[in-house]
Amino acid sequence: MGSICRQEPSRAADEIAPTALQRTGWYTINIWDLHVHAIVEPRARRDAAYSLLKLHEQGINFVVYIERLIHEHAVRATRQVPVGDLRAYGPSEEAVATQMASFEAVADTLARPSWLRWFAQAVAGVGVHEREFEQWASEGCSGFKVAIPGDMTEWPVSYHLCRNALNVAARRDLPVTIHVEVSRAPWIRDLLDEFTQSRVSIAHFGYSRKRLADILLRYENVYTDTANLEGPAKSDVKGYTEFITEFSSQVVLGSDAFLGNLSASNRHIDFFSETLDEKTWRAISVENTNRFLGNSGIL
Repeated sequence: MGSICRQEPSRAADEIAPTALQRTGWYTINIWDLHVHAIVEPRARRDAAYSLLKLHEQGINFVVYIERLIHEHAVRATRQVPVGDLRAYGPSEEAVATQMASFEAVADTLARPSWLRWFAQAVAGVGVHEREFEQWASEGCSGFKVAIPGDMTEWPVSYHLCRNALNVAARRDLPVTIHVEVSRAPWIRDLLDEFTQSRVSIAHFGYSRKRLADILLRYENVYTDTANLEGPAKSDVKGYTEFITEFSSQVVLGSDAFLGNLSASNRHIDFFSETLDEKTWRAISVENTNRFLGNSGIL
């Protein structure tokens, strides 16, 4: 595809305002937003690329989660679990193809920059084996994400899916994000006990700061992200600031924005950069994010 500069973006794409980083001079530090979803209407892909470029010019790099195709043999393999058709828990073939095509189009428009990475995302219940994770790693992903639907948290299949991802990630030296409610996952400590050298992030503060705090204290290799927590944090600034400060070496920045709505990333970064002290902000947005990404995050 041609250069993005050869075509004017829409007015909607041009509404990405300078972040607090640019206004205060922080934009030179190359932070990472580690939690963006590859959801964007096909007609808005060029606008998404333009918005990404504008935000990157302000010092922001991105990791995008892409749901991947679940092979039919993997779906069949899970049907020994008595729950009917487990494909309902996974992305449709059309949705998967659209997400990957959207990311590829956006990345091609930007000439596939090193500051735009992707994680392959799998959903519990669709029986993804190590071979699928190996395939996605071979395609160039920078890590994996495993999403555990709430009503499947206690199922053994959820534990095994996370274990499959972590086995491949350990061999490939890749990070893994796990979306799980830790209070409903009795297997989470067994999993973390086995992978003490792996880089693991439990998204959204594991839905409970209190429950997650015990895990972060026990496992130095475990991180957590700020995804979709801007709203709750505004309602309890003191509580969230104290938690992030206490675990400032294990919290990473992530907005939960969509490629089709990157203004959410803008607002998320503004809030946390203005709320946290300079040392803590740099830790969660630069130091921890680069350490979590490992070699895949070095510019």
